[in-house]
Amino acid sequence: MKSTKILQCVGIYRRPLPSDLITFSSSKGKTIFKESLTAGGCEGYFDLAAQFHTQDEPAYCGLGSFTMVMNALNIDEADVRKRARHLTETSLDLHIPLESVRSKGITFDEFSCMASLNGAHVSDHRASSTTYEKFKSDIEVVTSRTGTTRKSLIATFSRKYLGQTGDGHFSPIAAYHKDRSLVLVLDVARFKYPPYWVRTDQMWEAMKLPDSETGNSRGYFMLSKYRNPSVSGVMKATISWELVRQMVLEKVPDSIRGARECVHVVEGILTAIEGNQLFKAAMLESHNEAAMTVDQKSAFSDLELEIESTELFKVVSTLPQISTWPSAAIATLVVSSWPVDTFLDDDVAVQLLPPTECRLFDDESGLMKSRLLLMSGMSCDCHNQ
Repeated sequence: MKSTKILQCVGIYRRPLPSDLITFSSSKGKTIFKESLTAGGCEGYFDLAAQFHTQDEPAYCGLGSFTMVMNALNIDEADVRKRARHLTETSLDLHIPLESVRSKGITFDEFSCMASLNGAHVSDHRASSTTYEKFKSDIEVVTSRTGTTRKSLIATFSRKYLGQTGDGHFSPIAAYHKDRSLVLVLDVARFKYPPYWVRTDQMWEAMKLPDSETGNSRGYFMLSKYRNPSVSGVMKATISWELVRQMVLEKVPDSIRGARECVHVVEGILTAIEGNQLFKAAMLESHNEAAMTVDQKSAFSDLELEIESTELFKVVSTLPQISTWPSAAIATLVVSSWPVDTFLDDDVAVQLLPPTECRLFDDESGLMKSRLLLMSGMSCDCHNQ
């Protein structure tokens, strides 16, 4: 009762739907549903309806949509590292503080990373980078279950374009009436709007509008159960080249500038990476053991033994930051790939990175260098002086 009064006070409780949107429970909405069901456009509806979830907070539409979809896809504790079978908004692993999500929600890229971190295989599609035809094709895949893998679709769109109050929003699309070109939105803000049918082209246009925080268009996500969950719980993450540029040219250099000892350089690198979990998740994806072949696992096991014999590993393994990494060896591998000598004075670089101390491999270790490049996918040229 208390939460209802709060919602009424802030003016977001039980808003009337715009006239061009069709309430799911209305006579017309029921007729459309029957037609869609007969035509095979509701195959994805029933799993979602069984898990239909109302977001817990006004800005939790992304979290609410995700938990609803993942519970509908039957993600169990084997995929989410022995947690409860039923996901909730507060049980999710987040790379940003929950308080931040509570106050301002999440962006397109943050949603993609969150989905990956919580056991989903996610394919994200910004409206600016795909086509209307592709969007309709993907809707048909999830609503008719024509593919071999069960998938669900979550759209992120501008409420304003649909004539609703508020702006950025996430919700699943549960059904499709192809002949009428209508999609059924199971709005997770059920305290505000009921489920409704909306024209497919309207939803497309609502996704094209830019997000006020990032300036990028919105879009949609295709979600399915990850077939090879990582033992570290870190899945594929989507990052932009702008984020890579910021990390390589700004964040890490700022963290290690002025360092006079090897341990301080290593601490700076790890601290900078820890400060951006989206970037960290992307780096760790190349070390997803579950996705490796038998030969790759064997090579990686040998590589870890070599890494553990280095002086750099001895430094890295003593630092508290590695408690959040799959292993000290992987943290050492990541640290070794940074061109730290680019950001340090020459005399300091020589002092901090001699072959007998902090350098992971020397000029004659060509095999080691090749294997590092193969396994990490990162440049190690900084060590080839």
